[in-house]
Amino acid sequence: MKRTLLLVLVIAIFNPCIASSLRGASPVTEGRAPIPFLDTLFQERTEIVFQFIETDPVQIGAISRMVSIDRKQDSLFTAYANRQEMAAFLQSGHRIHSILASPAEMARQRKSISMAQTMEEMAEWNRYPTYPLYIEMMQSFAQEHPDICRLDTIGFSVKGRLLLCLKISDNAHQEEPEPSFFYSSSIHGDELTGYVLMLRLADYLLRNYGPDEEATRLVDEMQIYINPLSNPDGAYAISDNDVSGATRYNANYEDLNRNYPDFWSSDPARIEKENLAMIDYVDVHDFVMAVNVHGGADVLNYPWDGFRSSQKKHADANWWKAICARYVDSCRLVDTDSYRDVNRRGYIHGGDWYVVHNGRQDYFNVYNHVRELTLEISVTKLPDASRLPDFWNTNWRSLLNYIKEARYGIRGIVSDSVSGDPIRALVCVQGHDKDSSQIYSSAIHGAYFRPIEAGIYDLQFSAPGYRTKTIRNVEAVDFSYTLRNVLLLPDTCQIIPDTLPSDTTANETLQQAIQSHGLSARLYPNPVSGTLHIEADEPVSLQAVYRAADGRRVLAPRIRNFQRSHRLDVSILPSGVYLLEIENENGSRESLRFVNQ
Repeated sequence: MKRTLLLVLVIAIFNPCIASSLRGASPVTEGRAPIPFLDTLFQERTEIVFQFIETDPVQIGAISRMVSIDRKQDSLFTAYANRQEMAAFLQSGHRIHSILASPAEMARQRKSISMAQTMEEMAEWNRYPTYPLYIEMMQSFAQEHPDICRLDTIGFSVKGRLLLCLKISDNAHQEEPEPSFFYSSSIHGDELTGYVLMLRLADYLLRNYGPDEEATRLVDEMQIYINPLSNPDGAYAISDNDVSGATRYNANYEDLNRNYPDFWSSDPARIEKENLAMIDYVDVHDFVMAVNVHGGADVLNYPWDGFRSSQKKHADANWWKAICARYVDSCRLVDTDSYRDVNRRGYIHGGDWYVVHNGRQDYFNVYNHVRELTLEISVTKLPDASRLPDFWNTNWRSLLNYIKEARYGIRGIVSDSVSGDPIRALVCVQGHDKDSSQIYSSAIHGAYFRPIEAGIYDLQFSAPGYRTKTIRNVEAVDFSYTLRNVLLLPDTCQIIPDTLPSDTTANETLQQAIQSHGLSARLYPNPVSGTLHIEADEPVSLQAVYRAADGRRVLAPRIRNFQRSHRLDVSILPSGVYLLEIENENGSRESLRFVNQ
């Protein structure tokens, strides 16, 4: 995404129109770019890598909406453009500083692209797989490890190539209340270091499940998703068997990382097929964190991309800096020179590098509340295949440790206090969250996971049809998690003033009328912690207490004396939702639900 090595093409020497542009004469005639100029420029390519010089922030902002800026060094910008984008750039009066070789052209000049066509040829991880081999590898992962690996089809590219994702977890075919983490790579088809590293990461986790304690714990305690290649048409632009013609853009000549809806900017005229599939996939998965792996620099780029930090900081900016620093520090234990390309820290607020509109990172953070980071993993976008193991050796520990970050912070399960059913609730850190940094619990199992910097926070839980609840003074600590399960009371439950006996300590009680068998009774206090009071309209006996989740009997008081009032000690029961079975003198039975705190 964010870098191209400088190599001025000799095309500028042979084409007077381009050479004129390089000398500073704008090739614009009557507000339009000359057709011969564009014809020559795009004669043998669908996208151009070029540089321009600009210092005016307003102009830079305007240009960023015309072309795909890839890198910035002081006032010198590197960018990509298709024919339409280049025409717009020139029509606006801007000048090309230089034309550069594309990453694929540079790789061809180095003769450094080595392709693998078989699994055996891929064994050393020092080649790029052909597209058929990539499909074979992904299928093989799932077939050889069926219990812990599932292969998903996210969708299809413009040319019908598969967009694939592996789910790696101890129960890969079930949705569990565990943090979900998403690795995705190569949204730009000519940035392929991450492509091979993601395949190797999947192989590492699957091969080491069982023998290695760290890998086993990650797979047991998390749901890990890996999408190695999100722009296959760009990677295999000239052939399924070769990446030496890889392009940044997809088959429609669009930059997929400038093609997402943008909350703070205008949406693209047409969202590309690959992105529509990715949007649908992410919408149905409750990812806690994600990483979009790029190439062209070595730096960790955290939100926001659409704003400089002086304009808008992420609510969790300090947390972002801390986890980025941990990633970089781990890499530098192996290679002290790694992640120094953009700055000494090795990480940066995206917009402070250069502003990106309609990018995936900001989309994931705003629309899906997924904490996605852009990982620029190699200065060379399409490095020599022989160097791929070096990038793995530098990054693999950090890649594993970064997954663990999704386990830390504050977590729990949000449930209906009456039915015990899971609730999709908004979880907001009061006085802290802003700009969609809040999260939601899962509608499937009610679990929520809030990575956050160590500190003490007040959490507010709300959902349509439920009474809002605030839990105060929740402490988050580093490298661990704090558990806070939450019960929300439905709006349909009637809260009545306390008119019960004087020994009732609750200020208000939950009335639950049971009438299906002619029985009417209420429990108080509910939720309870200690002694549960039962008040019935007729004499009843207490039969048993069952766990609501699975119907297992956990208490059998069997108080056979029939009376209108009972007291039952439930302090020995764990926290949860239970059913108390009562019976009247006619043998009719009913179950009353209560929550034990």
